[in-house]
Amino acid sequence: MSLESWFRLPTPEWAGSLVSLSLAIVSAGAALYSAAVVPWAAELAAAVRNTRDDNDEELDPRLSEGARARRRLGQIRAKDPRRGLGLVALLVSIPMTFFGVVAGLQIPSVGWLYTVVPVLVAAAVALVAAFIPGRSERAEADAVLEASTRLTRVK
Repeated sequence: MSLESWFRLPTPEWAGSLVSLSLAIVSAGAALYSAAVVPWAAELAAAVRNTRDDNDEELDPRLSEGARARRRLGQIRAKDPRRGLGLVALLVSIPMTFFGVVAGLQIPSVGWLYTVVPVLVAAAVALVAAFIPGRSERAEADAVLEASTRLTRVK
């Protein structure tokens, strides 16, 4: 039994269907995760802004308003969709990309531009969607939470 026999599809039509299916699943995973992370990132950015007063000064986390803002920021930060939905989307997208590329290579007389490249582009978009949105908001929220934790510990 050769390695080629493990990945050979019965007909080019099967390969075309698998390319379409993998393209759809990878794209849908990226779209679902993006639909979850963009509103979450906006909510997180708003919570970070709420940790400052009108003069852009950090609210004291030892006072009630500052403690409430910090607690809310921590709650929103804990709801990060990257740990749940993002991980699932990535874990589904990786094998589907592999299957789509393997299937695209098995379609005779059709160039890679119409079979393999769209699957790879969808995979690249899924990777960008998994790592870029919300990155700066996460870093800013973590910095605010760390600074307020340090402040409450010191004083």
